[in-house]
Amino acid sequence: MKILHLIAQKPILTGSGIYLSSLIEEAAKKGYQQSVIIGIGNKEKYSFPKGVKVFPVRFQTRELPFPVVGMSPIMPYPSTRYCDMDENMISQWKNAFAKQLREAIKTMQPDIILSQHLWLLSVFTKDMFPDIPLIAITHGTGLRQLQSAQEIADYVKQRCNKIDLVLSLTHQQKELIHSRYNYPLEKIVVNGSAYNPNIFYLNRRIHLDTVKLVYAGKLCQTKGVI
Repeated sequence: MKILHLIAQKPILTGSGIYLSSLIEEAAKKGYQQSVIIGIGNKEKYSFPKGVKVFPVRFQTRELPFPVVGMSPIMPYPSTRYCDMDENMISQWKNAFAKQLREAIKTMQPDIILSQHLWLLSVFTKDMFPDIPLIAITHGTGLRQLQSAQEIADYVKQRCNKIDLVLSLTHQQKELIHSRYNYPLEKIVVNGSAYNPNIFYLNRRIHLDTVKLVYAGKLCQTKGVI
């Protein structure tokens, strides 16, 4: 199977970026042919398993003269917010991703596209290549973007029904996706989250002193950290 992965932001420094990298690593173990489109800074480097073809969309360049656009209002690196993008910025963004999408599709001819977030890149890609099955993996941030970036939200909601399948983290989130995107309930699958077995050990007993609080994630109010 040939898989094209999509993420509009950096592939490592956020939850969805780590999720993407883990997916690629696991698929590489199974011998799948893979390529990936990522959003990244002009001179920044990235790392993927050997054989994975990368099509970077470079920000802070003449083509895209602003930082990577992030799905959260607070990102762990300098970023642009979708709600702050004007028509010219959105046009530049679309042109840059369209260029790499055409090149990736031409080079690889993927059997399936896996896209992080039920948001602009997923819908935009499905518009460009309607005949290639596309699965959008939600992380919750798209739902927040619906409230803050109205112009883009209207575009996404009008076209997201073309996406073949949406993966949701929870049953509650499934209902929200159905109601707020007007996306068919029968095309939403709850697959939960995941963990990296190289970091989290479910089958080991490790002695610890009394644990009062455990949290894994960035420190911000949108994560529920006051």
